[in-house]
Amino acid sequence: MLSKKFIIANKEYSTANEFVNAPYIRKCFNLKAFKNAKIYVSGLGFYRIFINGYEITKGLLCPYRSNPNDLVYYDEYDLIKYLNIGENCIGFILGNGMQNAIGANEWEFDKADFRSAPKLSLSLIIDDRVFMEADETFKWHKSPITFNDLWLGEHYDARLEFDGWCEVGFDDSNWGKCSFAKEPKGEKIVCKIPPIVKYRQIKPISIKNCGSGYIYDFGYNSAGLCLLKIKGKKGQKITLTYGEVINNGRLDLANIYNPNTIKELAHKDVYICSGNGIETHEASFTYHGFQYVLVEGITENQANKELLTFNLYSSDIKRKTTFNCSNETINKIYQACNNSTLSNFFHIPTDCPHREKNGWTGDVAVSVEQMLLNFDCADNLREWLNNVRKAQREDGALPGIVPTTGWGFKWGNGPAWDQVICIVPYYLYKYTGNIEILKENADSLFRYIKYMKTKKNGVGFSYGLGDWCEVMSLNPTTSLVVTDTLICYNLCKKAAFIFELLGLKEQLEFTQNLKKEIYNDFRKVYVTPKGLCINETQTAYALLIAYEMLTEEESKNAIKRLVELIRWNRDKMKVGILGARELFHVLSKYGYNDLAYKMVVDKEFPSYGELIDKGFTGLVERFYQTEIIGGELKTYTGQQFMSLNHHMFSDISQWFIKNVLGIIVNPELKSENHIVIKPCEIKEITYVSGSYENGFGKVLIYWERQEECKLFLRIETFGDFKIDVDSLNLKIEKLYEKDNKKYLELLAN
Repeated sequence: MLSKKFIIANKEYSTANEFVNAPYIRKCFNLKAFKNAKIYVSGLGFYRIFINGYEITKGLLCPYRSNPNDLVYYDEYDLIKYLNIGENCIGFILGNGMQNAIGANEWEFDKADFRSAPKLSLSLIIDDRVFMEADETFKWHKSPITFNDLWLGEHYDARLEFDGWCEVGFDDSNWGKCSFAKEPKGEKIVCKIPPIVKYRQIKPISIKNCGSGYIYDFGYNSAGLCLLKIKGKKGQKITLTYGEVINNGRLDLANIYNPNTIKELAHKDVYICSGNGIETHEASFTYHGFQYVLVEGITENQANKELLTFNLYSSDIKRKTTFNCSNETINKIYQACNNSTLSNFFHIPTDCPHREKNGWTGDVAVSVEQMLLNFDCADNLREWLNNVRKAQREDGALPGIVPTTGWGFKWGNGPAWDQVICIVPYYLYKYTGNIEILKENADSLFRYIKYMKTKKNGVGFSYGLGDWCEVMSLNPTTSLVVTDTLICYNLCKKAAFIFELLGLKEQLEFTQNLKKEIYNDFRKVYVTPKGLCINETQTAYALLIAYEMLTEEESKNAIKRLVELIRWNRDKMKVGILGARELFHVLSKYGYNDLAYKMVVDKEFPSYGELIDKGFTGLVERFYQTEIIGGELKTYTGQQFMSLNHHMFSDISQWFIKNVLGIIVNPELKSENHIVIKPCEIKEITYVSGSYENGFGKVLIYWERQEECKLFLRIETFGDFKIDVDSLNLKIEKLYEKDNKKYLELLAN
């Protein structure tokens, strides 16, 4: 019952130089007695929906962000509570979204062949029959939203408001008539993933006059919108500019500008007061990543803490884990990882919430397992994969960002990025057990593997981005052929598991043969008889060991060499996002938990602990040296200064769950209700508590070191879990059930 009819208010659309107001669209209709009522709505790009004066929009930026040549999303609403017998009125406000992405010119969204003014489609279903679709009887008028862009911001003139515009009885005789618009090419589907919702509010911790305005510091770098509350004069113009850095007392946006950024519009919301008492406002069709807001156009009396509230938004993905330990630095790193994940989950998993807001495939590839371990985001990732498959070329190639209108095939992709077509389904299966996800992606995965083989040279592969954002280096020190080839090898391993599970014999044979070919050719050139790598870097060894390119004996030699490299680097990591994904897990697997712990919590650059010590509340795009004086980021030496809210280094939170808390989920990929508990072996940690939950129930763990080096471990389970404890030294002291909970208490020397 999804309508293929789309209407448009006017054909003009905003550009960087000429603004066009977002349209109000409305229609009244009469209903007789009815038993049920629902509506399917698609707004391209975004919409807000009102019934008889009540807004029922289920979240921010509805329905879903996509390339409308690939997929067109509709939202479903049950209207039984909102409709009346007799006269009713339905109203919409439409935003640009992807339909007119002015601020995304860096990635050529502004050149999209579908670019137009916003469009609307709907089908109102009454008693299981189509009662109404969008047509030329709908009427429109300019709304107070004078400019809106997902990347740049939004402008609102409250003087243009209409009271009761979406209610019965409103006089719309001077409104224009809508006209039919070109139907988008994409497949039309109902959006079934959770909406984007507000999950937290923050008030400013300080307000400082900087001469040009007032800087509001919220003490927390995240993503969302500011709620403005003001009593102003009619025509008073207030500008909110959002950023992450204060430099010399000024808001510094250098780290969130791209070469083609429209700087006069970027990261700004503008509000013009109506003068009608206390006014409140929050933008409709954009969001921002920030800690600081420069407010211009207000008086000293208006510059109070009630003026702005930071509303944090994210897709409504529920937490699956909790974590707390005796080391507060680790606790704060874990929180920063979760913050950066939430800040970058606005329907699609993005790289950062300010500069790009793009679905970079490489960022997801290195972060997907921690996402699934920490959050109930499987439906979101599964839907995003739907868009990934649509973006794939016929020859099997994948772009570096999804959605895209074609950007990302010539640069920004390659094996480490493209592996999402394998890695994401693989981990979705591990954490949900849903084999249908593997079936959905098997064909695209095999097409990519065949494409990948055409890119193989004599030794291996080197056609993508490498160990991106390496610590202390502007360029990766690990050879591209090493990282690309090892990624391709690991992709073949996981793809073979998928094809074998699905009984796809032809695909399995092809993949296994390619895997064997990669193994033999790479080892001949890059691996010595003792298992050492010709390209001696932390990343090379971490990937060689993690992806099982070496024999067990060779791995023992390789891990010793890896540790030597770390020691030579003053016990510091020197990896990019590919190495960081595997390094700490490899160290723990071979008994170097204490070294991994030291590298993480150390407060000397470069480390996660140094970020926390400097006051960062999210993870950075690149580890770089900084100096903070008086709460201001004063210097950035030796490296390009970049985003302070990326999730691509956040796999460390998974290391906390597995190697500190000690929860390992579905280690054999046979059942997601199988959990292995492996108590922490890190000497400096004295206690840990935390939990994990999924569809089978919930597991809670508490352990502490007691007198005489004894370890006390308490496990509580709710639901149907198979629990194994991985330690020879643990002795069960108590095993009992109480109030439908299962308790296991263990003690070890």
